[in-house]
Amino acid sequence: MGASLADAPPPVSKETQQAPKPDELWHLSLNDSASETIVLLHGLGSSHDEWMLVWPHLTGYHLLVPDLPGHSNSAHLAPASIPAQAAQVVALIRDHAHGGTAHVVGLSMGGFVALETARTQPELARCVFATGCAPFAGWRLGAARHTGLLGALRTGFDMLPVRLCDWVSDTAWAAQGMVVPDELRRELKRNSSAELLKEVFSSIVLLEAEALQDVKVRTLAVAGGKGDDVEATRRQGALLEQGCEESKAVVVQQAVHPWDLQLPEVFAGGITAWIEGRALPEEYEDLSQK
Repeated sequence: MGASLADAPPPVSKETQQAPKPDELWHLSLNDSASETIVLLHGLGSSHDEWMLVWPHLTGYHLLVPDLPGHSNSAHLAPASIPAQAAQVVALIRDHAHGGTAHVVGLSMGGFVALETARTQPELARCVFATGCAPFAGWRLGAARHTGLLGALRTGFDMLPVRLCDWVSDTAWAAQGMVVPDELRRELKRNSSAELLKEVFSSIVLLEAEALQDVKVRTLAVAGGKGDDVEATRRQGALLEQGCEESKAVVVQQAVHPWDLQLPEVFAGGITAWIEGRALPEEYEDLSQK
């Protein structure tokens, strides 16, 4: 079942909003009394508000929820390449996670950042939950290699009348069963940038699939059955398993690409089960057995 706006938590108090140094990520810190930290990393063009429907289901954990470089309150931080973003997340974990380590969760761009964080600094990542971030293949790889065209499409869309853009977005979100809080809608508009899109996609293309073997941290790679490349995720899981035999790949058949906005309770349930070493919810189908 999809979420509703009624599921969203009350506005975050100013006490949970961190005023970072000029060169570090802006972030929220929630549930500070909890002993273990989860870092939640959003997708391209999004913001920390992407997780508004998920964090009410993670109250047993301390949460660090940043705006990644080039986005919203961290828009001043550059570059926004995947390695640069991962370096910022490393600093965030070292400086603000309880015990200097964290479980790292990422969706889409945030998933690539989560994997790069774990690959480069495995001692900081207790486990990884990464969805919608299989190495690009097929038409996805072709599109990502033509960032000029992607940027032109983004610019063209932004030139449409505001009401038309809103109608197109609302229609697409509703068709996918997604709920997009007003706060996130504003940030998606704010982060709509052809330059940001080109920078991020260009850096994803440079990531080598074989490098996944170097991720020594227990990692769950997840594909949304209605929006992600399931076969690429299966291959991703096999590579990750070479780095850590406990890693695996799964598919949530009813999930779209940004399914934290579609099935937030199922999303959070998978996170907590993976962290705690329990059986995953029934919606998570093991790809290694197919």
